[in-house]
Amino acid sequence: MNTPYRIAFYSCLLIFIFPLFGHSFLAADPEKQSTDTKKEKPKSDPATIPLEKAKAAFQSRDVNQDGRVTEQEFISSFPQERHAAAGRDFLLFNRDGDDALSFTEYCSIPGLVPQSLRSPISHPLTPLIKQRLSVIENHWKSWDADGNDRLSPEELKNAKINEQIPGLPPVVLKDWDRDADGLVSREDCRQVLEACYGLRRLDGQPLYLPSGQIVYWWHFKNLDRDHNDQLNLEEYLSYYGRYGESQAKQKFEAGDSDQNQTISLREWAKMPGLLLDPIAVFQKMDLNLDGYLDRDELFDQTAKWLKPLTDYTFPGFDLDQDGKLSLDEYRMTLPANKLENWDVTSVDADHDGR
Repeated sequence: MNTPYRIAFYSCLLIFIFPLFGHSFLAADPEKQSTDTKKEKPKSDPATIPLEKAKAAFQSRDVNQDGRVTEQEFISSFPQERHAAAGRDFLLFNRDGDDALSFTEYCSIPGLVPQSLRSPISHPLTPLIKQRLSVIENHWKSWDADGNDRLSPEELKNAKINEQIPGLPPVVLKDWDRDADGLVSREDCRQVLEACYGLRRLDGQPLYLPSGQIVYWWHFKNLDRDHNDQLNLEEYLSYYGRYGESQAKQKFEAGDSDQNQTISLREWAKMPGLLLDPIAVFQKMDLNLDGYLDRDELFDQTAKWLKPLTDYTFPGFDLDQDGKLSLDEYRMTLPANKLENWDVTSVDADHDGR
């Protein structure tokens, strides 16, 4: 072999072999090992990583590091083509109306943080429920004849609560006595009113999550063919089997957390992909990014099978009669609340919203 080729050959050989031996030599060097050990970073708890990332993203937008993100800071943190949407979102989720987003408000914006970290956002019906509870509170002492801070069956009957609060169904003790102690407390009343306004079931199961997402109860009831408030595998597969029986079975087993071969509504509410998100839907439907939905935006983007429900929306849910829906107005509409098959149960024949 000619000298130049030998030099080239051994040079290449050295390049390949040195890292192998070098690694062994370095690994055997106690001083080097000690140095490497010192450089190791403490491992983060996997459960805290999403929160850490969310905080880091918020802080990166907080240019002046004052713990809040102003409108300009928020908008400028997005690409130019998303500035209009970012401006809309700032106005929608700056719920306290000041000049900046807190970390809590920031985390309430769909898409910016994982679903599990979404911050609570007040439900538009909450003030109405509080108003109704104040009516009960104002009459409570006069209803509570024996002064034990509970209403007995006779006291409940004499109270005639449904006359004080229009729209309530006939008051029945078994419905209002939520803890089954034979008496009705203020807490029982709160739970019943929240059930009447659709925020939870009468058994206490929440239908609205604090994040604004909704449990798809309508779909659950539609699959529950034997009406036992549980889904067995056959009922689950009757719909989800179309996406692949094997995969559907795996999802069923994963959702059946207590391993009793059925899925309860509580388990259903925790299964990935089975929560409805009317807030995110509102953002998507708001094509002109003005923070409202007009009739065309609502109708054109509502699923075909839900379009009949849009006939009830204006003027029924356009509370300020401005011809468009705010986020809170939309969250109260029939298309946004798939808790019942409203197209079947509704009786507003003249579509006047009443």
